[in-house]
Amino acid sequence: MRILTRIDKLKKNIVLAVGTFDGLHLGHMKVIKTAVEIARQRGCEAGVLTFANHPLQYLNPTLQPKQLLDRDDKQRILAAAGVDVLAEIAFDKNFADLTAKDFLALMADKKIVVGEDFHFGKDREGSAKDFKDAVICPLVKVDDEIVSSSRIRQAIRNGDLAVAEKLLGRPYTLSGIVQHGDERGRRLGFPTANLDIQKYELPPLGVYAGKVRVGEQEYLGMVNLGNNPTFKMFQPRLEVHIFDFQGDLYGKRIEVSLLKYLREQRIFKGMEELKDQLAKDKAEILLAFQQ
Repeated sequence: MRILTRIDKLKKNIVLAVGTFDGLHLGHMKVIKTAVEIARQRGCEAGVLTFANHPLQYLNPTLQPKQLLDRDDKQRILAAAGVDVLAEIAFDKNFADLTAKDFLALMADKKIVVGEDFHFGKDREGSAKDFKDAVICPLVKVDDEIVSSSRIRQAIRNGDLAVAEKLLGRPYTLSGIVQHGDERGRRLGFPTANLDIQKYELPPLGVYAGKVRVGEQEYLGMVNLGNNPTFKMFQPRLEVHIFDFQGDLYGKRIEVSLLKYLREQRIFKGMEELKDQLAKDKAEILLAFQQ
């Protein structure tokens, strides 16, 4: 998959899915897969035009939502869906000032696929129906409600991971580069990989069952999402103990999918009490995933 940063680098003979695509949920993927299907029928390239940053980062940073999807994960999912070209455009003053007429002119020689709620141009003055000969995909519903990024974020904040997974079409996943921690887990017999998760929408703090992808391999794991109140640490972070894994992960990228909530975070009296609880948590996860 080729990655571009300018609209004028897109070829004329292309089928282009256009949207913010914040999270690549089921609704987004319907638009994108429709573009891929049409492109294959026409014998041309399938493309996605989206933003390298969320529009609210420029328009109103105080309202900018937390991430649902890492940029690398987004690129991987799009490539797997058959997208040939990804145009990631900076949403800045130049783009924000484009009128609907200007944007239509930029798209005039391309086959466009959008969702029915798509708006564009300065002050969102243009709508999907303004495109000539565009394919307009109806909104996707799950449980009689429209799938949306805001609905997914609310489910995550509520700890409804099963709902978030249903709307995303995949488990909610946090990715990043493994950082050095205090190695307290290693001393307890439960070494952990630590990720900075400040950019992500987060579920309630606590312990979760999860799956961890390291390269092409996937492992079961025990995830602590919290601020370690036992040791008076107050900055939320993700620590994952990966079952049946040996090796050095520092500086490497991993993906952690949250599957099941086990318990809230607690303050323990000491290291031994914490170690006993971690053993119970691990046993519960192994039992749950053997069934």
